[in-house]
Amino acid sequence: MLAERITLAALGLLQRYAGGGIYRRLRRALLVVAVLASTIAFGVEPPPAPPTAPTTTATQYPFSPEQITAKLSTSVGTELNRLKNNTQLRSFGDAVTAFFLVTLLIWAAIKNMAGGKGLGEMIADWVPVFVSFGVVYAFLDRTAGEIIERTMDGIGASIAGANISTLDGALRAGMLPIFKAIAAIVDMPRVTATGTAGDSIFNGVVMTFLASAGSMVMAALAKVFTAFLLVLAGVVMAAHIIMGYVSVTLVLALAPVMVPFLMFKPLGWIFESWLKFLLGACMLKIVALFLLNVSAGLLTSVTDIATFAANEARGALAVESFFADVLLYGVLIAFATLSALLMSQAPGIASGLLSGGTGSIGFSGVKGVAQSTAGKTPAMGGAAARQAGGLVQAPFSAWRGAVQGAKGQARDQVRRGAAARAAYTAGRGAGQAGRWAANKARG
Repeated sequence: MLAERITLAALGLLQRYAGGGIYRRLRRALLVVAVLASTIAFGVEPPPAPPTAPTTTATQYPFSPEQITAKLSTSVGTELNRLKNNTQLRSFGDAVTAFFLVTLLIWAAIKNMAGGKGLGEMIADWVPVFVSFGVVYAFLDRTAGEIIERTMDGIGASIAGANISTLDGALRAGMLPIFKAIAAIVDMPRVTATGTAGDSIFNGVVMTFLASAGSMVMAALAKVFTAFLLVLAGVVMAAHIIMGYVSVTLVLALAPVMVPFLMFKPLGWIFESWLKFLLGACMLKIVALFLLNVSAGLLTSVTDIATFAANEARGALAVESFFADVLLYGVLIAFATLSALLMSQAPGIASGLLSGGTGSIGFSGVKGVAQSTAGKTPAMGGAAARQAGGLVQAPFSAWRGAVQGAKGQARDQVRRGAAARAAYTAGRGAGQAGRWAANKARG
């Protein structure tokens, strides 16, 4: 402002003549004028208003799932495209395929000529080689791999109800149910809020206040914990989808390295493992999105039940409605935990669909944690008890060992003494018999 600039210029001139008393009084007067000028300037032009927070509700956020998925898919898609367009792997696949083709054709010709077979038998041996070469060429050209991927994506679109052919579309289809479920949980009403007070002072004031306060605290904790579990389920879902796309891209990029082994029967298992891995990676995306939709449906049903209960409980006592809140929020937390567990089972279900086994289906992870915890506790207790018992029994064991050792030495000495006496007696008798025989021979 102009007044401020004038005041500052006057103060600058005043600093040059700050020696005398008249100048000190003049400086105080100018300071008062500066304060008044600043006050007037503030009144004429008020400071800018502080920034306002974004107007968001439970069903509308300042960011959208599309923005989050776009950033994730862009950062991940760049690396995937670079891996997919690797020319060195393609040239390596061409070299390996040509080597197997030439080697197998020459081997078939030499084998038929050594066996004295004709041209017909040699052509019959060449036919499987050319057929396997055609299959390998289809995968090296990415035609067969892309057909398998598009087929599995079409199955996923029909099951999950979303387009999962691109990473952005799959992440968007997975994020949207999470956001909707969290919004529905935030909007979930409290049944106690629709209750009424009783006739007495105790039921009308004290119990209503306690029920309302307890319901509010319980609702806040349950909603925060449920939202955390949903975010955790969403992170697991996004990890499964990203891993599915990374696996598909990786397995298609490694096709030139692993597919040519189809032509050589002893190493054909490499191609079978590659194909099974490709199908499993495609199946993982389908199973993850399907389980996510199931989880979102479970939580949405709980919020619908809460709305119905709140409408039905209008006019009831707040204390009676409090128990309905306890039940609903308990079910909400249980369903949120179930959703997180469902998302963690996606890889096991996907592999079970391909292998035909059902051993991986179920909450084996939680059971494993419980069993490991329950098993380790008695084991640790038993080990501690054995150690303590060993410390207590050590002196007695040492005493018993000393006594038994002394007894054993005594018995050994007795045995050795008896044996020595018997040997001495036998030797003495033999000596006497020898002397007697010698005397008899002389006589």
